[in-house]
Amino acid sequence: MLALGTLPAVWVPPLSVREVRRLLRVHERLGSYRRALLNQARAVLRRQGILLPKGPGGLKRLTGGMIGRLPAAERAILVGVLSAARALHEQEQAVLTQIAARVAHEPGVRLLMTIPGVGLMTAAALWAKLGDPRRFPGPKQVGRYAGLDPSVDQSGERDRRGRISRNGDGLLRRALVEAAWVVARHDAGPLGSYYRRKATQLGAKRALIALARRLVVVAWRMLLTGEVYRGYREAPMRRKQAQLAQLLRRLPGESELVAALGTLEGVPDHRGREVVAPAAS
Repeated sequence: MLALGTLPAVWVPPLSVREVRRLLRVHERLGSYRRALLNQARAVLRRQGILLPKGPGGLKRLTGGMIGRLPAAERAILVGVLSAARALHEQEQAVLTQIAARVAHEPGVRLLMTIPGVGLMTAAALWAKLGDPRRFPGPKQVGRYAGLDPSVDQSGERDRRGRISRNGDGLLRRALVEAAWVVARHDAGPLGSYYRRKATQLGAKRALIALARRLVVVAWRMLLTGEVYRGYREAPMRRKQAQLAQLLRRLPGESELVAALGTLEGVPDHRGREVVAPAAS
């Protein structure tokens, strides 16, 4: 079968890609644990009639006076869960730093970061999960790999397309949906135009899923061809490079990575010109 070419083959990621995949899973799990603890802290405050604004910054408005009014047992619970959440946040940042160190020099990651809404984590997830772009025959297989393809109900003459299948990689799918939110709000390029057109046809929620599916296909094509995003803007890319450099400074003995960011070769844009990576300050 091997000689005839009929033996099914499976792409095995290299060690560097497997390491990033593991780090991404751990980072996501730590974030999930931390959010569960923060929800528990909100529940403690809610039981005592203290309602803080929703969102990640709501708990920052918690004051010492509010904590002092709590019963002793509730105060102990609140202090304990907030301390644990803080420790988990520190571990998240440590894992994020390790991810940054492993993908800082990857041309594919830097290429994907030219898409608005795609930061370091989303670019690393796309690069690590998609792997070798040549292993996908076409865009349908890429969407199916992410679990963003519509489910199919076929029986006799019935042929109905339902919700997304969710059969693919969950971490990749969640990263794509989060990135799609940002693209939908801020991108003035092809992806943003695609979302606004679909939103008038399908509604905002279904258009967002369609945008996430289009996003993974665009990312796959960019990795395949080496072209940057056609709606590339320099200012957001500079901010992403500065954030990456800040992460690398946290690595002990890894300051040469920060210095190297300014010497990396640029990536060609869709007109064949080079977009030079800005030097880290």
